[in-house]
Amino acid sequence: MLFGLLAIVGCGGGDGGGDCDPIAATLISRIEVTPGTTTLADGSSLQLGATAYSCDGSQITVPAFSWQTSDATTVSVSTSGMAMGVKVGGP
Repeated sequence: MLFGLLAIVGCGGGDGGGDCDPIAATLISRIEVTPGTTTLADGSSLQLGATAYSCDGSQITVPAFSWQTSDATTVSVSTSGMAMGVKVGGP
């Protein structure tokens, strides 16, 4: 089963370049989800991770991320980001 994840972009999609004022530097500019794309066999599991960054490229500490799946018939994901293959599916 192919299980694809995309990076989530919030408030502007900053890449560490351009102007980044002191207030904007405290806000999340982008979130990187790991792994980006993977294959997950039925019954196997994989811990997902996420890291938040400000517009100046520095890492921001986030208390918790919320996880969900777009197709619970092929993959389930726990609130802690543990993904588990349910059945063959995906593109």
